[in-house]
Amino acid sequence: MKRTAIALMILSLPLLACNKSTPEPAPAPKAEPAKEKPAEAPKAAPAAEEAKAEGEAAKAEDKQAAAPAADGVQELAIESVGNEMAYNLKELKVKAGGKVKITLVNKATSEAMKHNIVIVKKGTSMKVGQAAISTMGVPPKTADVLAASDIAGPGKTVTLEFATPPAGEYEFVCTFPGHFAMMKGAFIVE
Repeated sequence: MKRTAIALMILSLPLLACNKSTPEPAPAPKAEPAKEKPAEAPKAAPAAEEAKAEGEAAKAEDKQAAAPAADGVQELAIESVGNEMAYNLKELKVKAGGKVKITLVNKATSEAMKHNIVIVKKGTSMKVGQAAISTMGVPPKTADVLAASDIAGPGKTVTLEFATPPAGEYEFVCTFPGHFAMMKGAFIVE
C-alpha cells in the first residue's frame, strides 16, 4: 500500500478522544442526615459551580444569528476552541439575500491547529473534507463548495465574504486535513 493511501485512511478516522471541551462535573458533596435542625442544602464546590456556569454559557453560545451592518452585509464571527479541533459555535444563521461576512479567529497556539471555514451543501462536509486532504486543506472547486476562507494559522484571523445562498440548510466545515470529522456545524439561511 502506498504511504498516501495509508495517510488518507488514518486522517479520515474520527478523533473523538481529542475533542473533550466540556469538563467533567465535580461530584456533589454528600449531605449529612438532619439532626434537630433541618439541614441546609449542600453547596457545590466553587469549581463545580464555575463548570456548570461555563456549560450553560456554552449552550447559549452554540448559535449565532447574523447582525446586519450599515452596508447591508450580514456579519458573523466564529472562533476555534484553543488547541482543539472545534469551533465555538455549532450553528450560524443568516437572512436570505445580500451578502454575508464571516470572520474566523484561530485561537490555537499549536502549529498543527490551522483552520479555515468552508460553506458546503448539506450532507457534503465529509466528502469535501476528504477531497481536501491531498491539498493540505484547500477545498476542491466543486459545486458542493459555496464559499471558502483561506487557512488561518495559530493566532491569525481570516475573513470570508460571499453572496448569501438561497434559503435552506447548509453546513460549515474546517477542511484542514483530519479536522473535517469534528469541526463542522449548520449554516442556516432563512
